[in-house]
Amino acid sequence: MEAVDDHAVPPPDMPARVLRFLETNPRRDVTFELEDGDVDAHFRVFAMRSPKFNVANFGPLQLQGGGGGRLYVEIEDMKADVFEAVRRFVYTDETPAEVDDLLAHRRDADRAAMLMAVKVCDLQAAADRFGLERLVLMCEKALCEAFCTKYS
Repeated sequence: MEAVDDHAVPPPDMPARVLRFLETNPRRDVTFELEDGDVDAHFRVFAMRSPKFNVANFGPLQLQGGGGGRLYVEIEDMKADVFEAVRRFVYTDETPAEVDDLLAHRRDADRAAMLMAVKVCDLQAAADRFGLERLVLMCEKALCEAFCTKYS
């Protein structure tokens, strides 16, 4: 007869809770203006997580609406979907789907796999721009595994 553990501890759910809060919290106070659209976020979260999120790396922050206004940050050479993956990582510290997708298709030599690799390269460049070293290394590892498996 197996014993039933009445004191089982559920797995951590902090990243999901934080993401849910941040996505539903209407107090997003910074808008990132990207190549193909705008993405709203929380300034303090980015400032806390990104050592490179400052005027030296992103230029002057535009404030609109007075003291309680919204900040605007223009980012050239970055698409909204790549930034969205960065934002999700900043909020949750979880591996982005783009990285998981590349690893799942690392043995494929088709166009779709190559497009996934390009997206992970873009994500790696964006992560480097924000100083997200862990995400840079995740992307690097996925790219290395995808190409080393394929071409070695």
